[in-house]
Amino acid sequence: MSSIRLNSQFELIFIAFIGLCVALSFPANLLRLYGVDFFAESYPKIILIFSFFLASINLALVFNKKVSLYVFFIVLLYSCFLSYILVVGVLRGNSGIIYGLKYFILPVVAVFFLMGRGFLFFFYKSSGFWKLILFSHLLLFCVYIFLLYGKVYPGIGVSSLAYSALFFFVNGNPLLFCISSLLILLEGKRSVLVSMLLALALCRLIDKKALTIFISIFLYLIVFLVFSILALYLMAYFDGFGAFDRINLINPFSGRFDLAVGSSGRYGELVSAFGDRTLGELFAGMGAGFEYQWDLGYESQQSGETKGYLHISPANYLLIGGVFGCLIFIFISSLPFFAKRMPGDPKVRKVAFCFGIYSILQSSFGFNFATDIVTLVLIIGPFILASAGLRPHDGNRAEVQATQKI
Repeated sequence: MSSIRLNSQFELIFIAFIGLCVALSFPANLLRLYGVDFFAESYPKIILIFSFFLASINLALVFNKKVSLYVFFIVLLYSCFLSYILVVGVLRGNSGIIYGLKYFILPVVAVFFLMGRGFLFFFYKSSGFWKLILFSHLLLFCVYIFLLYGKVYPGIGVSSLAYSALFFFVNGNPLLFCISSLLILLEGKRSVLVSMLLALALCRLIDKKALTIFISIFLYLIVFLVFSILALYLMAYFDGFGAFDRINLINPFSGRFDLAVGSSGRYGELVSAFGDRTLGELFAGMGAGFEYQWDLGYESQQSGETKGYLHISPANYLLIGGVFGCLIFIFISSLPFFAKRMPGDPKVRKVAFCFGIYSILQSSFGFNFATDIVTLVLIIGPFILASAGLRPHDGNRAEVQATQKI
């Protein structure tokens, strides 16, 4: 059992910071897509800088405390990965190696951010917070429909609404879950919708054994594929409706099928980055600082642009770190399963698991591992809470032990 002493006032800062990141994600994205430069350039950098600042302070506060060896293991393992891609980048003579490392540092920052802190329980338990998130989406979606429709990229959705939907589903609120799900569809963010549906299918796996989990995932995938084929076949008849129009761009049954455009550049990134790679390069990875020419950009002016990352987290880890990078991504993806070892209410454990699994699934459609502290906090959080044995509103070891005795 950890003897880490928790400072409730300091944890309020963490709650406020993560809460604001989640609450502002939709309005910030709406303003970014509308063309407000601050939210396209400065706002994400401010969030990252403040994340580093809080993580540094927290690390200093818990450095001389007894922290679980498991936490040091994950930091050591990931540090080995960072060292590996650094060495490979140097051996390959990549330019901008240090700059390239920045895309892979955020997971360590998230671990330092979480060490010794139980603030995540607030987000696993607070119905009021997720109702506020849903209300803000409803309000701002009305603003979008009546004032900005046609002026903003149609995929305006963000993950905060998916977290709300998952929270309401686990806590038995079907009305708010249905409203959240409908809004996700109308907001047109396909990756959010698909990731949430898969997370719902997987949410029952938290208390199952490893073999059962493997079999269940296999069966869920079959059902999901069959359902997806039927849904895509029907959606092909619904051209002219915003959300369905974007789905039909990646719908092989639709006359508007166009992967280069419909994937928002993801398909072009994969073809450009992996097209000329040898088996040896894929095995060892291309190392930090690797760049490629984006030949199939989402828009015509992007063709030929030089990039050092892909908007697909697992592909990015494979491209840069090879087999080692792939294993690291799989390891990080396993951390939400530690939710089954978290103390407290079973619903809290299920919410923690759903949030983490959703965040991993959604990272397959964007490089969230490099840019979004909330994604990584929710993925790594169950591991930190379970390994430290932290409970909601813990004070110190004596309080934890007293709780256990009761």
